[in-house]
Amino acid sequence: MKLLFSAFTGYNLRELLLPLSPLLDRDQSISDVFVVTPAADNAQELLPDLKNKYHFLPEVHDAPAYEKILATHRPALVVTPTAGLEPRDIPLIQAAKSLGIPTLTFIASWDNVYKMERRMRLKKYQGQYALADYFAVWNAVNRDHLLRIAPQLTPERVTITGAPRLDYVANPENLPSRAAVCESLRIPNDDGQLIHLATTELYSSDYLVRALAAARGRQLPKNFHLLVSVHPGGNLATHQAYAQGSSIYVRYSFGRYESSLIPDFRYRPTLENMRLHAGLFYHSNLLMNHSSTVTIESILADRPVINVKYGRPFDWLNWHRSMVYRDFKQHAKIIIDSDATTIAKSRRSLVAATARYLAHPEHHRPARANLARTMVTFTDGTAGQRLLDLIKKIAHGSHSL
Repeated sequence: MKLLFSAFTGYNLRELLLPLSPLLDRDQSISDVFVVTPAADNAQELLPDLKNKYHFLPEVHDAPAYEKILATHRPALVVTPTAGLEPRDIPLIQAAKSLGIPTLTFIASWDNVYKMERRMRLKKYQGQYALADYFAVWNAVNRDHLLRIAPQLTPERVTITGAPRLDYVANPENLPSRAAVCESLRIPNDDGQLIHLATTELYSSDYLVRALAAARGRQLPKNFHLLVSVHPGGNLATHQAYAQGSSIYVRYSFGRYESSLIPDFRYRPTLENMRLHAGLFYHSNLLMNHSSTVTIESILADRPVINVKYGRPFDWLNWHRSMVYRDFKQHAKIIIDSDATTIAKSRRSLVAATARYLAHPEHHRPARANLARTMVTFTDGTAGQRLLDLIKKIAHGSHSL
C-alpha cells in the first residue's frame, strides 16, 4: 500500500505525520509513504525521523501539477493534516479527487473547526476551498460542529480518532525523567516546584510574570521556578525581558529554532522533542496559560491548570478586542464550563489559585479527567493506531462514501 501525506509546515509534521511515523514504519502492509513538502530537498536535515519508506516530493501550486505527481506515484489515499481549507491543501485535494483517489483530512486541533467556519463565512473565500472525502477529528464536539458547518458531509464520513500527538502524554512510562527535561531546558533540577507559563503571541504575558514574582515568598512559596515557554510561532526576543527576576527562565518550545533553510520549518520537532514536551507537563506542578491547547495536554497529565481571563492593567479595550478574549467565547468556552481548571479573572484570584494548586494538586482532579475524555476521547494512547486503522480502511476501499 502506498500513501501520500502533505506536510507544508513543521506544525503539520507535529500534528500528524511525525506521531504516526513509528506506526507507519512498523506496518508491513505499507510499502511507501510519499510526503509533499517544501522541505523535500532538505529532508535529511529537517526531517531526520522520516527514513526508509519515506519519499519526499516538492510542493507545487496548482491542481494539474499535482495530478502529474499523483498519476506517477498512484497512492491509495491522500492525507492532509490541516482543516481542509488551507490554500496550500486545496490543489492537492482537487487533484486527488479528479483522479478518483480518496482524500482524508485530519482536523489537527480542537479549535480548527472554528477556524474552518470563520474562513467559510468570509465572502472573499466563498467557493475557494476543497473538502476532503473523509475527516478524522479529536472528539464528538468537533464532529458535530463540522457536520453543522458542512452539511454536505454525512456522519459516516467523519470519524473520531483522538489526537495522535497526545498519545505521548497518555503514556508517561515512556517519557523522559524530570532531570532530563530540566537539563534540556537548562533549568535547575532541585526540590523547587515548577510553574509552567505558556505564552501566546496574541496577547502579552508580562503582567502574569510580574504577579507571580511579586507574590514569591509572600502568598507563594519562595522556592519555585517559573518556566515561560514561548509559542513555536513566537519570537523569543519579545518575551526575553520576562527573565529579569529570580528563577525565571524563558525558553522556546521543544523543536523551535531561530532559523531554518525553510522558514515554515523553524519549528520542526523530532520524536525526542515530542517526548520531552510531554514530559514537561508531567514534571510541572502547575500550568498557566490563556486558552491554548496546552490546557488539554496538562489535564491529560493530571496537572492543575489556571486559564487567565483578564488582561493587563488599564488595557481593557485591547484585551476585549484580542483573539484570546474571543477564544473564551468560542472553542475555549468548554473549558470555562467544565470546572476542570481555575479561570483567573484578576491578579488576586490568579495568585490565590496558584497557591492552592501548589499545596493541593488534587484539587479539580475528577473534573480534569472528565474534560480530558471529552476533548481527546481516547486517553489510553491509542489515537495514532485508530487513525492509522482508518487510513488503511479507506485506502483499501472498505470505508465507502
